[in-house]
Amino acid sequence: MAIKCKLRKVSGTLQDTDKFYPEAMHYSRIDAGAFLDYLLSNSQIGRPNAMGTLAGVAEAMLYFLQMGHSVEVPELGTFSIKVKAKAVQDEDGKWQMKNAQVRRLQFTPCPRLRDLLKATDFELASESLRKTPIYTINSSLDVVKKLCQRDGNVTVQTYCHETGSSDYIARKTFKRLVKEGHVTEIRSGRTIIYQLAPQE
Repeated sequence: MAIKCKLRKVSGTLQDTDKFYPEAMHYSRIDAGAFLDYLLSNSQIGRPNAMGTLAGVAEAMLYFLQMGHSVEVPELGTFSIKVKAKAVQDEDGKWQMKNAQVRRLQFTPCPRLRDLLKATDFELASESLRKTPIYTINSSLDVVKKLCQRDGNVTVQTYCHETGSSDYIARKTFKRLVKEGHVTEIRSGRTIIYQLAPQE
C-alpha cells in the first residue's frame, strides 16, 4: 500500500512563476476504538488486558516525562519533552524562568521503525483526487461496489482513501446508501463496516 500525495501550489512572489510541492493526503483519524480493534484482530490478548496495558504504558510515560526523562518505548521509539520558557534576571542578577510550558512532545522512531518508514511507497494521486470531486450517490455506490469486490467490505477510512473525500462527507454518503437500501451496516466493536445489501 502506498501513501497518496497531492500537489500543493505555491505562487511565486519574487519570481513570476508558480511552484508545486507534493504533500501527503490526510484522511480521517483512526480513533482509539478502531486502533484497538485492529490490534486485537492480530493478537490473542483480550480487550480488557489490552486496554489495561495501554493505560499502564501511558501512565508510566507521563510519570517519567514529568520527571525530565526521555522514554524509550519498545518497537516504537523515544519520547521526550521540549520546553518553552522566558529567561529573565532579577535585580540581584539571579536568573529566573517565566511562562514555562511544554512546547511539544518529540518522538524519535527506533531504527527498525525508521527503516520501515523509509521503505514506504508513495504515489501521486490522480487529478480528480487532488481536486476532491463531489461524488453523486450513483458514483459513490460504484466506488463502494468496487471496494467490496476487492476487500469484501468497505469502511469510512477505505472510502476516504479511495476518493479523497472527508470523513464527514463519507459518513453522510453511507448514511444515505443505508437508508436507500444499497448497503448494510455492520458494527464490530466501535468499528463500522459496510457491505452491499442482498439483491432480491
